[in-house]
Amino acid sequence: MRNEIESAQRRPAAVVAVLLTWLVVSFAIVEGGPRLLGRRPWQPVDSGPKETALHEPDPMLGWVNKPGHCVLPPHLPGGAEREVTVLPDHSRTTGAKSDAAADRVDFLGCSVTNGYGLSDADTFAWKLQQAHPELHFVNFGTAAYGTYQSLLRMEKALAESPPPKLVLYGFITQHEARNVATYDWLRGLALNAERGHVAPPYVTLGPGDTLERHAPESFSVWPLADRLVVVRLANDAYMHLATWSRSDEGAEATRRLIAAMARAARARSTPFAVVFFLTQEGKRQEYVDSFRKNEIAYLDCVQPLDEPNRIPGEGHPNGQLNSVWAQCISAKLPDLVRR
Repeated sequence: MRNEIESAQRRPAAVVAVLLTWLVVSFAIVEGGPRLLGRRPWQPVDSGPKETALHEPDPMLGWVNKPGHCVLPPHLPGGAEREVTVLPDHSRTTGAKSDAAADRVDFLGCSVTNGYGLSDADTFAWKLQQAHPELHFVNFGTAAYGTYQSLLRMEKALAESPPPKLVLYGFITQHEARNVATYDWLRGLALNAERGHVAPPYVTLGPGDTLERHAPESFSVWPLADRLVVVRLANDAYMHLATWSRSDEGAEATRRLIAAMARAARARSTPFAVVFFLTQEGKRQEYVDSFRKNEIAYLDCVQPLDEPNRIPGEGHPNGQLNSVWAQCISAKLPDLVRR
């Protein structure tokens, strides 16, 4: 009798032990299997020595250029240092002298418009200012911006009195993914979070030709995703589901956004044009056709971003390509300002 009682008492403990063993083995398989296949927990990109922060958060735009002057190290050993100057209004300096009477030309766009990776004097906006002292160029280009952020920045500028004399939007077709905050775009921003731009505002397609505007959103990184592969994989699956179908809306959303920029400019009687800088394979003609169909002025300044046109060790357009762009824009400026 006593042996039967002791046996009954040991049975629950044995069951618990078996269950615990099964859970441990199962977890080891679930966690270890992906690791053997090369999957790792969440880990931001290590970009090496940290540079001076060039951006600061903004509740509407996600981030803006951080005012101040800094000297950054060269991209490659033996290269030249870079001077980056951002004015209190979050625009990058163009070397313009203060002249309230000068007609103002606003540039909007991403790092290509900003001249990311270059010194102030090597950017096309600076070069244009030197060539046209009768105008006042303001460069609101900001790294990692899409069309939607440029539209928001434009709406603020057009609300000023007086509004700009001309607004030019520096366009690259990579803005499509940014405008709708695709999985890949949000994930890429989160992996490079130390650069200061991680939560972009975005749009989705609404009924007719409308757009639904959304507040800044970041890639959600779950607790323990930086330690456990299984959590990281579940996290990825959730973000794929949350951003499902956004990529399919990118091109149409971008066309509607550019049309919205043109309408906003017309409402303030301000000339507006798209400056086409860089294009992905097969997309150039699609946008040119769209601009013509919707009577949106544009400058086709597209040049290949090949080795001679890239900053060594960095990859953005170099000073040589910025000079080409300055000449392309300069040739059309008189007609644009008179419109």
